[in-house]
Amino acid sequence: MEPLGLIELARFRRVLIPPSLRLSRQSRVSRAGRAVLLAISVLGLPSCDDDVVGNDPSNVAGRWVYQAAELTGPEVTCTTSEIVLTLVRAPGSIRLDSRFAGSAFAFTMECRRDERTVTLLFSEGASVVNGQIDEGLVAFDFEAPDFIHTGEVTEDSMGGTVATRLDLTQSSLSDAGVVNLIGEWSAVRD
Repeated sequence: MEPLGLIELARFRRVLIPPSLRLSRQSRVSRAGRAVLLAISVLGLPSCDDDVVGNDPSNVAGRWVYQAAELTGPEVTCTTSEIVLTLVRAPGSIRLDSRFAGSAFAFTMECRRDERTVTLLFSEGASVVNGQIDEGLVAFDFEAPDFIHTGEVTEDSMGGTVATRLDLTQSSLSDAGVVNLIGEWSAVRD
């Protein structure tokens, strides 16, 4: 029986290899060539993991920091705090991230009328629903409170127009009643 031999791996480790597993120089070159061909073949295939798409603006899956500013209506102007959004690809989506959903964490909304201000707390956050992307255009809604968003999306940012209807009757701005607001929103990938 032939004694165990030493083979050097990565210049720093020596591993004992039984004679039956030792390869000739020609076999090692042949295996190395096959490994390179396999690596090239695998890199050329499209990814089966829909969530791993680099630099694709239609891939909005992930964490975003959102804010809606200067939503204006009759005599009332409102701005949200920064809101963390978590977006995921919707099940059943045919194209990569053509549909998405998610959640918005708890947030506040400060509204002003004349010299009076009220801060509304949305402690439950909101669901992100009806998310749709098509050739750089994005649309989605917040559910309870209802915010309707349209806009454009790039690799790491998106923004556009938002509309909502707020009931201020239970606040210090109760004389404003129920108001329709429209303004701008933006979000950046976190």
